Amino acid sequence: MYFHRLLVKNSERYHFSMFHASRHISPVPASEEEVEVEVDAVNSVVNQLCLVTILLDRVVLTSTGVLSGCWQVISGTDSVTIRSKLRNALPRAPEKQLYADAPAILHTSLARILLVVAIKGSC
Repeated sequence: MYFHRLLVKNSERYHFSMFHASRHISPVPASEEEVEVEVDAVNSVVNQLCLVTILLDRVVLTSTGVLSGCWQVISGTDSVTIRSKLRNALPRAPEKQLYADAPAILHTSLARILLVVAIKGSC
């Protein structure tokens, strides 16, 4: 017997990844001092940007069961510019970023459909 379960994300914690100074796939070790320098660099970039207003453009169900919200920038600094500025400000960051091939994309995982398999004879 198979059944599906929907894992819904907490709507107060929706986010999208803009840029990674380090990732689990390609970690960048950093001392406390190096982290402070990175924080200062990010703050410097943020202080140059205009507030971004986004609108939920569409909701897509991917082949892996992720329900994604796709955002459209209505006003403010676009994601391509933000990511480029962060790349320049964080030279030690992983070269390959998650959105390197599509820097304009902003999306949020809203929920995930899980396939749960019930084992015969289990409760």
